[in-house]
Parts: sequence; structure tokens; C-alpha cells
Amino acid sequence: MGLRPELELIKILLARSPALEKMFIERDVSIDKNAELYMTIELMRFRRASSKAEIIYLEPEE
Repeated sequence: MGLRPELELIKILLARSPALEKMFIERDVSIDKNAELYMTIELMRFRRASSKAEIIYLEPEE
């Protein structure tokens, strides 16, 4: 899956999940730092149906 479709899915879930409290996102080691920065900025811009929704960005497990 590419970065854009994944961001669209996250955007929809945040916008339509009023009971959401936490969303865990694991960093993809295959994307470069510029793409990672872009993704982080986009995530912060997304509207959330839940005022309690927290995005938790995880480092991948080895």
C-alpha cells in the first residue's frame, strides 16, 4: 500500500469514529525522512470526530 491510500484511510477513521480514544500507527522503515515528515504534518491536520482521539506513532519492532 502506498502512503496516500494509507493516509486517506486514517483520515476517514479519525473523521468518523466519535468513540475513538487511541490510534496506533507503526512507522514504515521503507519510507524516507521527507515522506515521514509529510505524513506527520498531514496527520496533525486531520479533523477528528472524537476530542479524545490520540495518535500514537510507534517505532517498528525488530
